[in-house]
Amino acid sequence: MYYDSIPSSWLPISVGLDLPIHNGKVVEWFRGEGEVYFNDPLCKIEWNLGFGIGTIVEDVSSPAFGLLHIVKEVGDEVDERDNIVAYIEPRYKA
Repeated sequence: MYYDSIPSSWLPISVGLDLPIHNGKVVEWFRGEGEVYFNDPLCKIEWNLGFGIGTIVEDVSSPAFGLLHIVKEVGDEVDERDNIVAYIEPRYKA
């Protein structure tokens, strides 16, 4: 899924920090409605809502709150200059 413009409130997920990567390509990962899962059960999402980059720390037993918007699919080529693979549209706890 690709987007013409990304809202500034969406939080970027880059490879190497948040998503598994192998030989310059995104490897297997999963999404769920309102939840974000990774194939590594120890992988966590960290974002800082105060700074707008990257803050909730959650794992698969306590899913991140947000919708995942994919801009790079599994198998897409990535490099240091173009390493954002997805964005999280934050959802807040009531």
